[in-house]
Amino acid sequence: MAKTVEPKQIGLFLPPTLGYFGDVVLGIQEYARSVGNWVVEVCPTIDIARATCESWVPDGVLVSGMDGDWRAFLPNLNTNIVQIGGHAIEGVARVSTDNFAIGRTAAEHFLERGLRRFAFCGYDQTDWSDEREAGFGQVLSARGLEYIPFRGKLGEIFAGAVTGSLAAWVRSLPKPCAIFACHDRAAMLLANACAYLKVHVPEEVAILGVDNDQLECGFAWPPISSILGSARRVGFEGAVLLDELMRGATKPEQSFFVPPAGVAVRQSTDVLATDDADLRAALRFIREHATDAIDVPEVVNAVLISRRKLERKFRDILNRTPHEEILRARTAHAKMLLLSTRLSVLEIGLQCGFPSASKFSTVFTREVGVGPKLFRRLYSTRSAADPADHRGTVM
Repeated sequence: MAKTVEPKQIGLFLPPTLGYFGDVVLGIQEYARSVGNWVVEVCPTIDIARATCESWVPDGVLVSGMDGDWRAFLPNLNTNIVQIGGHAIEGVARVSTDNFAIGRTAAEHFLERGLRRFAFCGYDQTDWSDEREAGFGQVLSARGLEYIPFRGKLGEIFAGAVTGSLAAWVRSLPKPCAIFACHDRAAMLLANACAYLKVHVPEEVAILGVDNDQLECGFAWPPISSILGSARRVGFEGAVLLDELMRGATKPEQSFFVPPAGVAVRQSTDVLATDDADLRAALRFIREHATDAIDVPEVVNAVLISRRKLERKFRDILNRTPHEEILRARTAHAKMLLLSTRLSVLEIGLQCGFPSASKFSTVFTREVGVGPKLFRRLYSTRSAADPADHRGTVM
C-alpha cells in the first residue's frame, strides 16, 4: 500500500497583482505541484491574514511583508515563515531578487558590445531601483568608467515622457550612449522618446530593460533587449526553502538572492562598438558559427592572428577567453530556443553545438544556475512543453 503523505497547511500572504507577485505565485505553484501535498490559504492583506490565523495555524507561511506591520504580527504565528522580497524582517528567512546582480548584468552586457558611454534611467529613493543602479555603477567604476543618471519620482517618469524631462535628458546625452532602464516600462518610454527625437536605436542610443515583459519590449521599436527577471524563480526558491524549514532544516542567517538568468537580446542593443578590428571579427564569427560546434582554433583561423594574441585581446577587453565566449554564445542561443520554441532539450542541445543532452545540461546548469528544463518553466512567458523537472543548482 502506498504511504499517505500528510498534507501541509500553507498560508500565502501575497498581494493579488498581475505583475511581479503574479509571477512569484506562478513559481510557488510550480513547486507546490511537485510536492503534491500543499493546501494553500490565500490572504492578500495583513488584515485578512490576522483574521484567518485567529482560528487557524498554518504549517508554513510565504509572505511579502509589503503592507502593514508584519514585524509585529509574524513572530506571534509560531510557524515556519519565508519572506518574499521587501525589507528584511529580523528573524525571518528571506528570498529576494538580486537587484545588484541585475545592474551588474546590464553593465557587462553593454561592455561586451564595446560601448563606452553609459546612462541609467530609474526612480529616485526607490530601493530596488537604487540597488540596480548601484550594481550597474559598480562594474563601470571598476573599469574606470562613469554614467549619467536620470532619477524621476515614482510615477512621474510615465508622465509626458516623449515631450517632457525624460526626452530632454535623452536629447542631452552624448552619443553614442548605452542606457540601462530600471525596468521594461521605462525602457519602452525611452524608445518612444528616441523615436520622437529622431534618435536612432541602437546606433545612437542602445536601450536595455529588465523583466522581459513581452508587452513593453514588443511594442517599442526596435524591440527592446531585456534582462530576464527572476520573479518566478524567487517564488519557486521561496517555496523550496519553506518546504525545507517544515522538514526541520535550520533557518538560514542570510537572505537568499536570486540572480537574473541573462539577457533576452533584441535589436535595441544589437550593436558592436569595439574599435579593435580583430576582436570585432572574432566576436562576429563566434555569433554566426557558435552553434556549428566550433572551437578556438576555428576562430583563430577566421581572424588570421595568433591564438596567443587573440586570447590576450579577449582577456584585456572582455575579461574572458575565446572558449568562454563560445560557451556564452551557445548558452544565449539555447535560452532563446527554450523560451520561444517547444523543441526538446536534446534537440536544442544538438542545435546549439553540444554533442549530447547530458553535456548540454551540464554546461547550461553551470552557466545559468538552473537546468534547461527548469529554466524553461521559470522564465518562459507561456507553458513549457515538459510536464515536470527537478531543481537545478543555484549560482
